[in-house]
Amino acid sequence: QDLQGTWRAEVVRVLAAREEALPGTDTKRTVQIIEARVLTENERQGDIVTFDNDYIQLEEGDVFYLNYLQDINGA
Repeated sequence: QDLQGTWRAEVVRVLAAREEALPGTDTKRTVQIIEARVLTENERQGDIVTFDNDYIQLEEGDVFYLNYLQDINGA
């Protein structure tokens, strides 16, 4: 199993969203907690993954590319 890569995924739900300041600035950003289904054809296809998203705001049904990095403990 690859420890890093990119999956095609679809937003199942936005579980939460919060505003936070960028460190060292007065600039605010929105961080979402996203639940998404892996669409890429591999051993993880159909799996639901949860992650923090601070890049582009997503909505239920959006399809996007998710970069992942798995630590050595498998998390």
